[in-house]
Parts: sequence; C-alpha cells; structure tokens
Amino acid sequence: MGKISKLQEGNKFKFIVSGYALIGFLAGLILSIWPEETINFICYVIGFSLIFFGGSKTIGYFRQKENVSFYKFGLVVGVACTAVGIFIIIKPDVIASFFPLVLSLIIIISSLVKLQSAADLQRNGYEKWWIVLILAILGIGLGLTIMFNSFGFGMFLTRFIGIVLMLNSAMDIFSFFCVSKRMREMNKTEE
Repeated sequence: MGKISKLQEGNKFKFIVSGYALIGFLAGLILSIWPEETINFICYVIGFSLIFFGGSKTIGYFRQKENVSFYKFGLVVGVACTAVGIFIIIKPDVIASFFPLVLSLIIIISSLVKLQSAADLQRNGYEKWWIVLILAILGIGLGLTIMFNSFGFGMFLTRFIGIVLMLNSAMDIFSFFCVSKRMREMNKTEE
C-alpha cells in the first residue's frame, strides 16, 4: 500500500511540475509575441479585480445593519482598492514597470530550486548532476540580468523576459526529468 501511495504522490507531483512549466512556457510565448498587449491585459485584469473587490467591500459596509465591528475597516479597504484599481486602469504603465522585478524574482527562485536539485543529485550519485547545476546558474544569471534591467524598460526587455520564461520552463522540465530518473534508479536498487 505504501508503494502505491508513493507512486500516486509522485504522479501528482509530476502533473503539478509539468503544469507549472507549461503555464510558464505559454506565458513566456505570449509575452514575447504580444508584449505590450499582454502587459496591458494583465494590468486591466488586476485593475478591474481591485475595483470589483473594492466595490463589494464598500457595498458590504453600507449593507451591514447591526453588530458593526469597529476594527474591520471595510469602507476604507473598499474605497482604497477601488481607487487603486481605477489608477491601474488609467495608468497601466506605472504597474507595468514592476513586472520585470516580479518576473525576475520568479525566475531566480525557480533557479535556486534547480540549484538545490543539482546538489541533491550530486549527493545521491547522479552522474550528470552538473548539467542541472549549469542550468541553475544560467537561470540565476538571466534572472539577475532582468532584475538589474540591463536593457532598459521597453518592448525588447519584455520580449526578452518572455524568452527567458520559456527557457526557464524548459530547464524546469529537464531538471525534473533528471531528478525523477535518479529517484527511479534508487527505487530499483532498493527492491
């Protein structure tokens, strides 16, 4: 029973990692093909979500009849979220300027996970652990390049980020493949 649940757990993890990599790859592809439209779309989604959330908080505050809590601040939160949402829709370029930082952090964190995978592979005797190490270092370098904005902000940087997201997703799949292969080898030797 324990072996079956480990297998099911492993398959579930494979599905999650593959889904994450596929979403990252598609996001990178869309970002590299339609950089300006994608960033504007994301800003509008965030803006309208905040307006909806803020509006519902504000309406909820005024619909409350009794038992008013003095420390919930529903009206303040509602008005503030609505105002920020409107600001994002009117000035999406202000919010778009934060995208390189956020995406570079995602790439760097993903690469740090690959770095740990390389160390684990090496510790467990996998011969080609160094390939995952090189991919991790490459990912960290690309993430830092984006973070320190070597290209200046513009559509070129946005396209570059899209390409890096696609590369990072491919590196995630390869790294996961190496770890899965080593785990299967280790399970076979235990039997």
